[in-house]
Amino acid sequence: MTTATSTKPACEVCGAVLSVYRDPDDVPGLCRPCARAEREREEAEHPSRMLSAEQLTDAVAGLLLLGRALSPDEPVLLRAELALRGVDVQAHELQAAISKLKRRHGLTIEAEEREPGYRLAEPWPYRFTRQRRASGD
Repeated sequence: MTTATSTKPACEVCGAVLSVYRDPDDVPGLCRPCARAEREREEAEHPSRMLSAEQLTDAVAGLLLLGRALSPDEPVLLRAELALRGVDVQAHELQAAISKLKRRHGLTIEAEEREPGYRLAEPWPYRFTRQRRASGD
């Protein structure tokens, strides 16, 4: 947006003249204070949850098991699935959870090189059997 008296670009919200040396990552048409206020308003409307390492490991295991049950050949886009549920996760946290599932729980988790998503290569390794009661004495 430009003002009638100036040919320099101006902020759409407050009318401040935008710098020529702006970062390409800046929100187009907004000055930094207005962009920060807009981002904070969006975050307040849609808060993201942070999970502990154990909770994230459980969530990743659940998503992988669900993906295996519903479509065994399709990879699960874990970050996207967690984002749909309002969970904000970084790549290194996700990798730590996957490594923990492989190491501690013996899950065989595969990922195609240069392709997004993970999938369980083998079914859930645990079998649950019903315990029979001993006859009452």
